[in-house]
Amino acid sequence: MVSVEPGKTYRLRFIGATALTFALLAFEGHDSLTVIEADGSYTQPYNTSILQIGGGQRYSVLLTTKAAPEKSSYFMQVESRDRPSVARSFAVLQYGLKPATKPMNPLTAPLTLPNITRGFLDDLAPLHPSRDFPTSAEVTRRITLTVHQKVSGQTVWLQNAYNWTDSFPQTPYLVALYENTTNTTTNPGLPYPSLERALANNGIDPVTRTFPARLGEVLEIVIQNTGADKGGLDIHPFHAHGAHFWDLGSGNGTFNGTANDASWAARGHQPPLRDTNGVGFWG
Repeated sequence: MVSVEPGKTYRLRFIGATALTFALLAFEGHDSLTVIEADGSYTQPYNTSILQIGGGQRYSVLLTTKAAPEKSSYFMQVESRDRPSVARSFAVLQYGLKPATKPMNPLTAPLTLPNITRGFLDDLAPLHPSRDFPTSAEVTRRITLTVHQKVSGQTVWLQNAYNWTDSFPQTPYLVALYENTTNTTTNPGLPYPSLERALANNGIDPVTRTFPARLGEVLEIVIQNTGADKGGLDIHPFHAHGAHFWDLGSGNGTFNGTANDASWAARGHQPPLRDTNGVGFWG
């Protein structure tokens, strides 16, 4: 329950604390939400009636309450999308004093939420454009990550046909790299990432199973979600540690760089900095 007063504007922060579930949410009787922040970066105000949020994503929205509410409580409705079944839950936007009895879920959902909108918030713009945003001509290399679920007695997720398996060398990774003692008799199994091997294997070093890069490179990273051996497909969140990236949009099917560049040129603004994006199935 969220207690509010009439005629005021509230900043609401939403966190996608889910694994695979992609969610939609909206407020009964309040069809205007203004997005002002995404993943910790302020944005130009963007009006929408619903919010789509994936695992790990964060948004701030402004909600203005009714000056003369018709009733004392309104439901916030949240629903999952693109899962085997729809999970639906509710919260309450409460005007004035809390009710004497605990609110119950409605017998009939007050809202009819739509299907997922591909490219939702692609029109979102940063509050302050960055001087560091590179043009497509400045891109030095494109790396395509093809994500695939392999089923062979157990479920294994692959990136460019390689899975990640943790190893525990005797010397910590950063210490070994600093002391230049990688892949030695005292510290076996810790080879140094090789850009040469990566360039020969679509960006991935098959020995270290890393994606090395030169300092100062401008990388365009394309993530293709190809699904699973069993034919099942899920929307997948991808999160970057250490720094934010410019999210250049999404779509269905195979990535088309020319069409994507044209789409952004037509928008006339930079994309916002993000650290988590969701890739749709076959997207």
